[in-house]
Order: sequence, then C-alpha cells, then structure tokens
Amino acid sequence: MTGYNDFSREEDRYLLNNEYKDNFKLILYVTMGKESLACWFTDNEQYIKTYNIARGKTIFNNTCDNHPIHKKMIFFESFLGKSYSGNPKYIYEYLLENGYGGEYQFVWSYQGESKLPGNPIVVSREEEDYYRYLALSKYWVNNIIFPVHRKREGNVYIQTWHGTPLKRLGYDIEVDGPEKLARENFYLESRNWDFLLAANKYSGDIFKRAFKFEKEIILNGYPSNDIFYKTNNIEKIESIKRKLSIPKEKQVILYAPTWRDNESNGSWNHSFEIQFDLDQFQNEFGDDYVLILRMHHLISDYLVLNPSKHSSIIDLSKYDDIQELYLVSDILITDYSSVFFEYANSKKPILFYAYDYQLYKQDIRGFYLDMYKDLPGPVLQEQTELFDAIKNIHRVEKEYEEKYNEFFQEYCSLETGNSAKLVIETVFKK
Repeated sequence: MTGYNDFSREEDRYLLNNEYKDNFKLILYVTMGKESLACWFTDNEQYIKTYNIARGKTIFNNTCDNHPIHKKMIFFESFLGKSYSGNPKYIYEYLLENGYGGEYQFVWSYQGESKLPGNPIVVSREEEDYYRYLALSKYWVNNIIFPVHRKREGNVYIQTWHGTPLKRLGYDIEVDGPEKLARENFYLESRNWDFLLAANKYSGDIFKRAFKFEKEIILNGYPSNDIFYKTNNIEKIESIKRKLSIPKEKQVILYAPTWRDNESNGSWNHSFEIQFDLDQFQNEFGDDYVLILRMHHLISDYLVLNPSKHSSIIDLSKYDDIQELYLVSDILITDYSSVFFEYANSKKPILFYAYDYQLYKQDIRGFYLDMYKDLPGPVLQEQTELFDAIKNIHRVEKEYEEKYNEFFQEYCSLETGNSAKLVIETVFKK
C-alpha cells in the first residue's frame, strides 16, 4: 500500500476492480473515514455512481483552488436533487417574490421535469457542472446532505432539514443499521453548517445532540409550513385538485409512510409493500374518497396500479411537493414518518397505521416519543382498525380533539406563516 496515502485526485482511491464473466462486474474498493475503515464490494452501476462522486470532488477541489467564490450565487438542493420541494423551495420562492432575483444568481440541483420559476441555472448530480457551481456558490441551501464535505472560506451553508423527528437520528440511534453506519457522514457534513433550521424547540434540542451541532439554530418554524397560513388556500386547493384530476366533490386521504431501515434492496435503495388491501379500499371507500399514495423518497419499489380496478387511487410518490398534497388532503394516514408534525398545522385528522410497531421500536430505529401517549391520533395495527377509523373519522376527531390541541401547542405554535421571511432576514441581509 506504499504510496496510497496521498491522492491528488479523489477518484484515484477507487482502483481495485475485479471482473467476472461478461455480464457481471464485481467492484472492490476501500474507504477510510475519521472513525472507520471499510472494504466495499458492489455491482458496476453502484460503483460508477460512487466513482463519479469522487471525480466530482476533484472538480470541486480544483474549482475552489483556481476560481474566486461568487458572493451573489446561491445553490439550492432538496432531497438529493430529486424534487423541487421542501424548505429550500419555499426559501427560494420567497427570495423570488421579494426582489432578490435581480441581486443573486440562483442555481438548483434538480433532475425532475418541471420548469422551475425564476429561470435559475439547473444542474444534476450526474453532471460536472454540479460540482463547479457548488464550489463557486457562496450560499448553500439543502435539506439532506451534499456529496462533498469540504466548505471553502467564505461559504455560508444553511441546513434546513426536513421534518420534526419521531424516529431517532444520528448519534441518538442505538440500533445497528444503515442510519447508524451513515452518521459519520452527517457528522462531517454538520461541521460545515452555519445555520440549522428547527420547527420547534423539541427539534432544536434533538438536533444539537444528534448531530453534535454547536452553531446557530434558527427557531422560527419551517418555511415549507408557511403554506398552511396563506389567505388564498381555497383557490389553491381547487387548482391543485384540477391539476391532479381529483373530482371536486370527493374527499382525499393521503397515505405517506416512511421507509424501513431493514427493507433494503441495494445501497440506499429500499422496497416497501402496502399492508392493506387496495382492492378492498377501492370497494369500500372509492365512491367518497380518493387515496393518494406518497412513498418516501428512498423507496424504489414504485407501485403499479390498475386504473380499471383502482380508479380512486393515485400514486403520487414522484410528485415534487408534498406540501400541496397536505393542502388537498382531508385525512392523513402515516406510520413513523415526520410528515404528521407538518400536517398537524392543518388541524385535520391523522391516523397512525403502525402494523410493525414493536419491531420498529425495538429492532429498527426507536422513537423519541411514546406513540400511544403523545400522538394526536389513534395508533392502528390491523387493516380492520384502519378502515373502521376512516368510516368513523368524525368520532376519531372528537376523541382526539384535546390531545391534538396540546400537540399543536407543543410542536406547531412557532408556525405563523412568516418562517421564510425570518430565515432570509437572518441569512441574506439586504
């Protein structure tokens, strides 16, 4: 291994390549972190992705070394560039609406098909320009993690995050699994954060501990939740329903489960099977409801629905902005996803379909809250319980009214509709 302790190019770390047969390639490589040494083997597709990130780091480093930082450039990314959504979207749109477009150059990491407002520069993580613009931009706005852990002098990184945690995070995770293995990456990433957003004090306290974060936490709610407090929501709901071809007279149920750390079919790809009968749902509720299915962004097993059998069920897992789905929905069904903290701003009913509760609590991730005591809706473990709750949703609302109000005060009271404004006044001082 002599000579392998100094690399001028990041991609030179990935040299061990063993080839088997014509149609299969096994790649073996070694990575070394601050607290770990790992030997990896994977298929060619995943290796190429990893290798291209390493090449991107070289481009990033060369750009940092040879070009000055662009003091009026802001780089946005949401959910690894998969969608135009979340806190980055709502910070960006506030900047556009309030005249910052003439002062700043905006760059978006985005691989979707929608045309983004404001005519930003659009790049993909697969492109070399992604790393060039990331290196040039003074401001970074993200809600997960960037593929590089170096921040150049003068760079300002706003980590907006993406929810209030029910599941344990970072250094709070005690159960072995991919999230525990990945926490070193988050530790390295969090060294670069200058600002971290939290929707409530509960989140702020957890983030400090779980990410070992000691810089400034902006505690003013989430910009993405401003949408619940707009004055034109009736018109917006009607517009979204028309766009999604949802009949005006039908109510909407949003099913938004999380991913399971133990259901992996590859490196950061996960499967998921719906644990209630869609045919039976269609038969029992299809006349009155439309069911929107919204899978977590890490879940790769996209559903195939039969339009003739499932006319009232829509898979919108790839729909960019879940905030718009919150608006049009009359009931939320989830499990351990943080979506219910955001949806609680609507004060509409929430059902927790936690069919694997004991397994998830003990063997997969663990919780910060007691689901049965602290949540603003019933915890249901059987399909019969779930369907009964839907049929008697007004009874459920009445039963959980007091607990819901207490929950709202604890986790949503900082949301006033002005979060984006307060973030921008803190970070982008005109």
